[in-house]
Amino acid sequence: MNKTKYVIYDDGSFKLFDETQAHSEQRQSSNNIISAAFINIYVAKNQPGRVLVDCYGESISLRMKARPEDNKIIAKGLGLYDPWSDEPLKFY
Repeated sequence: MNKTKYVIYDDGSFKLFDETQAHSEQRQSSNNIISAAFINIYVAKNQPGRVLVDCYGESISLRMKARPEDNKIIAKGLGLYDPWSDEPLKFY
């Protein structure tokens, strides 16, 4: 199973990409990378319909680790977070 990687830029944007690419290859001239690691996006087993984001691990090429706030940043960017309740969305 392939792992998915991510980087988050200093402007709040992010990029998801395949494990065959290095985190360091995702640099942009206009934005600095502030976080980089791996990500899982999955349906919670104990909460049917709830899609969760789990950022974990670290980028060796950038020497950065997943931060606790990365989960919410990416979930909000993917439309998987309810801004009203501040909870992950449920899809029925």
